[in-house]
Amino acid sequence: MSKNQSKIAFTITTDENQIPEKIEWEGENKKSSESKAIMLSVWDKKTEVTERVDLWTKEMPVGEMKLFVYQSMLTSADALARSTGDEDAAHELRQFAHEWAFKQEIIKYENK
Repeated sequence: MSKNQSKIAFTITTDENQIPEKIEWEGENKKSSESKAIMLSVWDKKTEVTERVDLWTKEMPVGEMKLFVYQSMLTSADALARSTGDEDAAHELRQFAHEWAFKQEIIKYENK
């Protein structure tokens, strides 16, 4: 039985102080694309610990970083619902994300 594989590659260009200046990524079905930030989480099945890579470029403004974090919380809630079927837990995470975004003035209304 054959197994399918796919690869995603990241290219990070840094300055002399190892601060990212450019982040590019591509996949087998995705042409190279430039980004200002990346948050990559990997679950280590042996240690049962989440390992992370969080990088952002010098050009990433604070407002965009907060929007990025907010949207990441929402997509985490979606992933939680899809992977576990626990819509209640996903709803709680979305509610928290909306309340946080409202307090941070990322969104203009509180979604209840």
